[in-house]
Amino acid sequence: MEKAIYENDTLKILENDSTSIYSVEMKRPSMMLINSLVKTKLIGSSMVAKKYSRLKFKASSVKSLTQFHQDQQIKTGSSCLSISVVANMLLTLSTQLNYLIQEYSHTIMGYTEEHIMVINEDTFVVVCDEYFTEIANSKIQIRSPFTKTDFNVSPEMLKIERLPTMVHFKTSYFSLGCLLLLCLSTREELYKEYLMDKKVETLIEGLDGRPIKGTKLYWTILRCLDEVAKNRTIILI
Repeated sequence: MEKAIYENDTLKILENDSTSIYSVEMKRPSMMLINSLVKTKLIGSSMVAKKYSRLKFKASSVKSLTQFHQDQQIKTGSSCLSISVVANMLLTLSTQLNYLIQEYSHTIMGYTEEHIMVINEDTFVVVCDEYFTEIANSKIQIRSPFTKTDFNVSPEMLKIERLPTMVHFKTSYFSLGCLLLLCLSTREELYKEYLMDKKVETLIEGLDGRPIKGTKLYWTILRCLDEVAKNRTIILI
């Protein structure tokens, strides 16, 4: 018997308790999304239905990042995720992002916990293509209204006054770096503080007190959060 474990406006994820088979049912078929999961081997032992409307795969567990975060807090007693977990989050999410950029000339406009699932407790993937956006001449076009809490917003996105408008495609790097930082920080209101004063330094200060400064993960996050969008880089660690 299948039961729904996750659902939003674009897809539903079902679990079969007896077989450990999970199904992703697309309300709008997305070859790009499914290939970013399968071709990268982020999801293994999978079967894709015709017209990319359904993906079946075997896994020991599948849960939302929000649920994973809550489970880790109960397990460790800490509100932030461990450095090793966040480093693995960077590895798997950037693998998917790089595939989209290289193979489809698309990026992810913004990252939010609600669109990320955790497979087998160690693979983090975006399962919703709502914020997938085409890249043209290193720019993406922002056409639809958004709020500052829909996803982690870059400084250039905060400055948008009218639509449509163009921003550098590396706005996604900032959003991903922000997600990683927020998972590491113990300051629950950190993102709200950043939105209020619109200073990237506010985010960086959120790492104070964490044993991360000087590590490869620390420098990767800093490069993602560069205020100059074209200077942002993601280097796998």
